[in-house]
Amino acid sequence: MYQENIIDMLMRKMIHFNQNDPQRIHHLIKVHSFAQMIGRMEQLDGHSQFLTECAALVHDIGIRPAEEKYGMSSGRLQEQEGPFYARKMLGELGFEEADINRICYLVGHHHTYADIRKKKKRQFPEIQNVNQTVAFFMYF
Repeated sequence: MYQENIIDMLMRKMIHFNQNDPQRIHHLIKVHSFAQMIGRMEQLDGHSQFLTECAALVHDIGIRPAEEKYGMSSGRLQEQEGPFYARKMLGELGFEEADINRICYLVGHHHTYADIRKKKKRQFPEIQNVNQTVAFFMYF
């Protein structure tokens, strides 16, 4: 129950972070829903499921800062800017440092599929596939 409350609080913070952009809010909710479903279908352990859902919620946190700083938000810039803002938000919610590091790693690599594929199959939950799936369906 505690982890569900943390996920709800993180979702509220991300909605507030993107308060003037309903499309980004819609995207983060969809990515979270897919991550939740895929994690359950893959039978992730409780902690991996929690980290997967949290990473799904904050995966695009670097878009707005990249746009403000560089006038664009390429995948590389999202990965560059995102971990700082994710770390701050997760810290405010009292996440453990090891969990913050893992989530920030995923945020900082969610467009860098080659690096993730080199790792063990179950090392990284399905957030990359979830993000690609949601992006595909957004245009249909």
